[in-house]
Amino acid sequence: VITAAAALENGMTTDKSFAASGGYQAPQTDRVIRNFGGGTCGGDMVDALRVSCNTYFAQLGAEVGGAALADTARAFGFTEEPPLDIRAAAAKLPSNEDLRSPAFAALSAIGQFNVAASPLQMALVAAGIANEGNVPSPKLVRQIEDARGGLLDQSRAEVWKRAVSADTAETIKEMMVGVVEGGTARATAVPGVRVAAKTGTAQSGATGEDTLSWTIAFAPADSPRIAVAVVVEGRESASNETGGRIAAPIVKAVLDAHRSVGRW
Repeated sequence: VITAAAALENGMTTDKSFAASGGYQAPQTDRVIRNFGGGTCGGDMVDALRVSCNTYFAQLGAEVGGAALADTARAFGFTEEPPLDIRAAAAKLPSNEDLRSPAFAALSAIGQFNVAASPLQMALVAAGIANEGNVPSPKLVRQIEDARGGLLDQSRAEVWKRAVSADTAETIKEMMVGVVEGGTARATAVPGVRVAAKTGTAQSGATGEDTLSWTIAFAPADSPRIAVAVVVEGRESASNETGGRIAAPIVKAVLDAHRSVGRW
């Protein structure tokens, strides 16, 4: 999502296309970035986001450049501690020097290399897209009531960051809806509700065999009431634990619960 936002904010459009490929070798490296399961994918940005195409977004990141990727990530709050009521971890980015390398930019563009984010940060990314490019200031407590249920104090909605333009946010929202309706986030679908989501699967550990299964989402897409981020830590050799398979059904359960208590 952040890589797509960086491209759109820097003059590219969703028509930006790369030929279908099963591997991408960035400049300055002899290592090949491959798609999950050895698959082949390509096309334009809409198609690539829908199927979570590593080779597309690695090439896009190398072309957009590490500086633009980092600037966009920082605009969403990366490298800063979110202004929560309690301490929260700051998401991490590679150094500016590392990001000058197209190889490191390509890896960072698909969430690898030295990129690290908390679930809170990624929920804020989802909320930023949902809120027309405005990242909200997160609150731990919605309101304080007395013993009779009377309202004593209430958190006020505040904007923490202006991340991207409203046009960019709208474009990415529609792409994320497509990920639910015909892509890797089908398991987040809620009948009768337009859900916007994006899955992710990150390798971690010294061998790269451990997996982190991610899904971020918000709903209803056209009048958002909830933003969610789920990460499930995998185990060694858990190569089939993708975000769409493991994290997405948990997101759906959260959305269903939110809907069942009349939140929308």
